[in-house]
Amino acid sequence: MKLVAQRGDEDSRNTGINAFRYLHGAYAWEGTPPAGLGYGMLVESHVPIPAGGNSVLSFLEVTAPDDTSKAQVIRAFSVMYDTSTAPPFEYTYGNVTIQGDMIRAYRLAWRWEELRLFDAILGIASA
Repeated sequence: MKLVAQRGDEDSRNTGINAFRYLHGAYAWEGTPPAGLGYGMLVESHVPIPAGGNSVLSFLEVTAPDDTSKAQVIRAFSVMYDTSTAPPFEYTYGNVTIQGDMIRAYRLAWRWEELRLFDAILGIASA
């Protein structure tokens, strides 16, 4: 699965976090995801900022086998959050890989932004 949260800027005044959940089917791996894995099939989305023409201000992506539990994703994020440095970053914990980046202005409060993005990911992740 790939869980994606992106803070989008629709018109310089209206920002919001779009979230997407993709599945890869029976495809499984150990450690980091295989090169060329792609996004998979979109199965759920929450899009308060209409797609198209937006600027992405920040993003967080979680990639893991489809059968990874929400608890495993939370654990991986918690460990990454406690040990990571400022974005851009890529962090793997077990079979969960987390990537993120943001524009320079958001890096002043990057910890806060990571939490906001992760909250959106939790909202779209299955149990």
